Amino acid sequence: MSGLSPILLAEDDDNDALLLERAFVKAGWTVPIHRASDGEEVIEYLRLKSEPENSPIVPSMLLLDLRLPRKSGFEVLEWMQTQSHLDGLLVVVLTSWKVPADVRRAYDLGVNMFLVKSAKFDALVEHLQRLQSHWLFHQQTSSPETQRY
Repeated sequence: MSGLSPILLAEDDDNDALLLERAFVKAGWTVPIHRASDGEEVIEYLRLKSEPENSPIVPSMLLLDLRLPRKSGFEVLEWMQTQSHLDGLLVVVLTSWKVPADVRRAYDLGVNMFLVKSAKFDALVEHLQRLQSHWLFHQQTSSPETQRY
C-alpha cells in the first residue's frame, strides 16, 4: 500500500487520534496519516490540495469525526459538496455517538460509511481491518476521471 495518498484523519481528541494511529498499525495499514484537529483545518488542507501550485494529491480517504471544533464535521461535508475535485474521495464518519438523525444527515451529505468508535482496542482494529478491505476495493474501482491516488 505504500506510494498511495495519505489518509486524512479529522480528530480533535489527542488520545483518540493516538489510539487510532496505533490501531491502524496493528490492522496492517501502511498508508501515511495526516491529522487535522478541527473542521477548519480539514477544509484548509483539502482546499490547498486542490490548488495547482500545491500538491495535486488529494487524500485517498477522509476519516471524519462529526463533533469537531471551529467547524463541525457536518459543515465540512456541506463545504465538500461544493468542491468537484473531491467527488471521488472516500469519506468515512468515525464518531463516538450514533444518533439516527446524524447517520441520516451524514449519508445525505455524501459519506460512504458511518462507523462508531469502539472503546475496546481490539474492536477498533477489527473495524479498521474491515475498512481496509472497503478502501482497497474503492482504490481499484475508482474511475480514471476521479482517481487521484
